[in-house]
Amino acid sequence: MPLDTFYVEHNEKIKAVIKEKFKRIIPKKIDNKYGLTDAKNPLGLQKLPSLNKEAVLAVSKVSTLIASYYKKPMDIELVYLPSSKTIYIVQTRPLVFKPRQQSPSYLSDIDQFTHLQKIKVIKIVPGDAAVQLITAQDQVLTAATDPQGCLI
Repeated sequence: MPLDTFYVEHNEKIKAVIKEKFKRIIPKKIDNKYGLTDAKNPLGLQKLPSLNKEAVLAVSKVSTLIASYYKKPMDIELVYLPSSKTIYIVQTRPLVFKPRQQSPSYLSDIDQFTHLQKIKVIKIVPGDAAVQLITAQDQVLTAATDPQGCLI
């Protein structure tokens, strides 16, 4: 299933990467037992963000509190119930980085690095996709943003 990705800055500015969601997982009763099954998403829902701004900020606050409590970055699985504005934590686990792997860093203005070779690509897909590992200090990946600061 495609995942939307939301980046929340300290000033609560949100950068969103919204994926097209053709199907979703729903509960289904089979032989008096409930299970999960895939269902086609209506066209009106396929391109909508999975969370509104209020929910994104609430999830960001909860994840920050969890990381602060454990004193390390955490991978958090949760369920958000919009009707009651409730966040259910399903599980958390520490993010594991390979030895000698550096955490990513971000540049706000690539144009200041005029001496670097720049290669234009179609898109960089975060979240549920593989990414290229940068192995040298002089390598950089960039992505264009729209006027609202969202990755395009």
